[in-house]
Amino acid sequence: MGFTDDFTNCITLKGLSPALAEQLPDAKTALKFAAMLISGTTVESALIAIGVGAAAAAEAAAAVSAFAVGVVIGAVVGCAGVAAGGSLGSVLAQLDPSEQSALAGPLATAGLPTSAAA
Repeated sequence: MGFTDDFTNCITLKGLSPALAEQLPDAKTALKFAAMLISGTTVESALIAIGVGAAAAAEAAAAVSAFAVGVVIGAVVGCAGVAAGGSLGSVLAQLDPSEQSALAGPLATAGLPTSAAA
């Protein structure tokens, strides 16, 4: 199984829509998305910012509208780390410092590494 399959399975088990997982093809993209949500960006706007088309972003956002953004962030961050084969540190290293900073709190809360060095 690749990242997408593992991530879709993980996010679905956490109660989120597979429609959201389908828009996040790799750990780096998933974590960028989570960082934008943490910064206050809407689900739809964050999806568009990572390159998802407007129609697909609207559909995925509607599919997760019943969930609190915090639940989405927790699932995305947790599943990205698992689906990346435990190489969360290497994925974090690919993000810019503001994205790493935005993810530090949720990663610490989840007991995951909070820096690219971890």
